Amino acid sequence: HRYRHLTSSPGAQNRAPGISAVEMDQLEQWINKYKYEKEYPVVGKLSTPPARRPMTVEELAEFNGAGAVPEDRVDPPLYVGIKGKVYDVSYGGFDMYKPGTTYNIFAGKDSSRSLATMQFDEIKSRKIDDLTPEQLKTMDDWDIKFETKRFYPIVGDLTN
Repeated sequence: HRYRHLTSSPGAQNRAPGISAVEMDQLEQWINKYKYEKEYPVVGKLSTPPARRPMTVEELAEFNGAGAVPEDRVDPPLYVGIKGKVYDVSYGGFDMYKPGTTYNIFAGKDSSRSLATMQFDEIKSRKIDDLTPEQLKTMDDWDIKFETKRFYPIVGDLTN
C-alpha cells in the first residue's frame, strides 16, 4: 500500500479502537483509491469521540463550536445537553450546529426545556419539573432521536 498514515511500522498496526485488521485493510484500499488514484482531496480525519464523563453546565458551555480545534479533529466540538446527557453533535451534525446556523442556539447548552417546549428564542432555563406530559414526551422523543436515529455519541452526564 502506498498509504501508511495509520500504521507506525511494517506489521505493527496503530488502529483506532474497534477497527479490525480487515477493516483497516479496507480503509487503506479506499484511501488509495480515492486519494491517490482519483486524486480526491482529504476533507476530514478519523477520530474517536471522547470518553463519557461527568460534566458541569459551565464545562458544556465551552463546546459551542467557537472553541479551539483539538489536534485529532478538523472542527471544534459541538455538544448539546438533553435529559442529563451530553451529546457530541459534531459527529454527523457539525454543519447543522456550527456557529451561524439555526441549531447553534442549542450548542454548548442543556437544551432539554427548549426542545420539550419547542421554544427556541433563547435558552434561558434548565427547569423541567413543570413540563406537561406532552412536553416530557417531546423531550424524550428528541433524546431518542439524538441517541438512536442520529447516533450522536454521548460524551457526558450533566452534574448540576
